[in-house]
Amino acid sequence: MIPVGPKEQHTRWLGEALQSLREQTWAPDEVLIIDDGAGLVDGSGERWKLDTIMAEVHEVPDSGMRVFSQLDDVKHGTRLITAEDWPFPIRVWCTPWVAGGLHCTNFGVGLARSPLVITLGSDDRLLPWAVADGIAAWERIQDPLGYYWMDVEYSDGKHQSTPSGPSMVTKTLWEHSGGYPIVGTVGGGDNMFTSGLHASDYKAGHLYRLKTDAPPYWFRLHPEQDQATVNVRYGSVWGTVRDIWCEQMKERWGTA
Repeated sequence: MIPVGPKEQHTRWLGEALQSLREQTWAPDEVLIIDDGAGLVDGSGERWKLDTIMAEVHEVPDSGMRVFSQLDDVKHGTRLITAEDWPFPIRVWCTPWVAGGLHCTNFGVGLARSPLVITLGSDDRLLPWAVADGIAAWERIQDPLGYYWMDVEYSDGKHQSTPSGPSMVTKTLWEHSGGYPIVGTVGGGDNMFTSGLHASDYKAGHLYRLKTDAPPYWFRLHPEQDQATVNVRYGSVWGTVRDIWCEQMKERWGTA
């Protein structure tokens, strides 16, 4: 599931994110794009913004023709987007107002048809083994209240291993816990959620590290990334709290 916000940087690398999903050794059941004011499939004309992005992914000249066909999904209020050479369907759900990444994640988990959901930032990439490693973890553990967190490789070459970051979650966990807290919109929503699990003595859900030979998630560092701007906007309070929590969890998991 990919939340895509309204700013230019939210769509700038979306093609790369989608291409990384096509390169998975285990194809996802579907890809759900949460269009949060991005205008990817707006209008009734012959052309969508998503078509232009996908022309780049297909590495073909942008002929101005529509890349995808459309089928309305009345039940879920989404559009089913298909392309001939893709191994999975792509669905697009448009938020009624700009909700922000945290709420979009909650929307996406609720709308997903699969019981397991991986959230991918529109400016990031999943490495080819990510989905396969997630499925292997699920088959090994099979905890419906599991929060399966991923190690991260940053674009500057550094690595991070902490529960406050990318993850694979279950729909059951979101139904049981309520998902990311609303207050998390001020920053550090993943930190608030995982610290809440810890505070409940893991009665609300359980943390599992996705065991992989190499980090399955590639995170792009850039000045306009949402987390950086949120931390500045709110006086870096949540960024500071998140950093402390990450260090404590690294010690807990032996990944410091």
